Amino acid sequence: MTEGTVRLGIIGAGWWGQEVHARGVLSHPQAELVALCSRTEAKLRRAGEALGVSALYMEFQDLLDHDGLDAVTIATTHDLHYPIAQAALERGLHVFCEKPLGLNSRETARLAALAKERRVVNMVAFTNRWVPEAAHAKQLLDHGFCGTVFHVTACKSAGYGGPGSSFMWRTDPARSGGGVLFDLGCHVLDLCQWLVSPIRAVCADVQTTVPSRRGDDGEAIPTAVDDAVACLVAFETGPRGVVHVSWTASGPGYDRTEIAGSEASLRLELNADAWVNALTVCPRGSSDPHPVSPSDALQGRIPRDASTPEQREAAQRAFIEDHPSLVRAFIGAIVGEGASCPSFADGHRTQQVMDAILLSSRERRWVEVAEVSHA
Repeated sequence: MTEGTVRLGIIGAGWWGQEVHARGVLSHPQAELVALCSRTEAKLRRAGEALGVSALYMEFQDLLDHDGLDAVTIATTHDLHYPIAQAALERGLHVFCEKPLGLNSRETARLAALAKERRVVNMVAFTNRWVPEAAHAKQLLDHGFCGTVFHVTACKSAGYGGPGSSFMWRTDPARSGGGVLFDLGCHVLDLCQWLVSPIRAVCADVQTTVPSRRGDDGEAIPTAVDDAVACLVAFETGPRGVVHVSWTASGPGYDRTEIAGSEASLRLELNADAWVNALTVCPRGSSDPHPVSPSDALQGRIPRDASTPEQREAAQRAFIEDHPSLVRAFIGAIVGEGASCPSFADGHRTQQVMDAILLSSRERRWVEVAEVSHA
């Protein structure tokens, strides 16, 4: 636990770093944003002016050596998560890292072990865990609402990578390490494991359905990462499941998880970006699913009514700036107000499952997650 004000630096001064990480820091009464880092000088200077930060660095090592720094948040491209987090942990800093934690389970095993060794607060940005409806679903399952869980169906779709879409850094394997599996699949896999139990084995098919995307000059650039993944999963506690993630499905993005058990079923629908979330349950013997709302304690100060665009924007802002989620939860854990969760150990577990999915697709077989264990 840290007493007094937590002094933080943000590495990655893009839109997400400013709109989510910085807003989380600036809104917390026990935090101070003292430094920023970006590889692009013009972007760095604009961010510094917008956020009122004068200590600006173009090399992350220089920011990590900033005098009096307590913690960092990492909002860079995927390829930089591991080297930055490792360097920060070695300096004894608390670390909040965007997902995925690394590019493979060798990297994430090292980070999880180092975080444990240094006894610092460590978190991964698996956003769904902090959404009130997801937290309520977790409570219901932990109290046996569904009885013995039989099967799980989870699907996350985003249309921003469909045919005719523009090339983006997420489709560059040198920067992303992987495609939709690393971008969206990690959220789905973490949520399923958090709600049910760790995944023991997978049988997957990883595809690239759109062979090229437009570059800035209009020329086609080959797609060298996955943009659709379908997977059968076996959980350690017995249930079986189906997971599907896609960049290429048309229509609005959605994130749906359905869990069926001996006593009831539940359906969790999440879209934190637009703040359209719902939890529906159906007890055994009933054919009438009905919505349930999170408790006031779980809802916090997030407005319950999000029926208009303005109300949804207000709810999303409250989730970032006035709720124990993401960076605010990280700061809370540093000052002793909560647990360090989801931790780097959770990020490592999810990376192991993703590595198993990639191996399963390559070798066209069921893969035990333990086969890729580097713990």
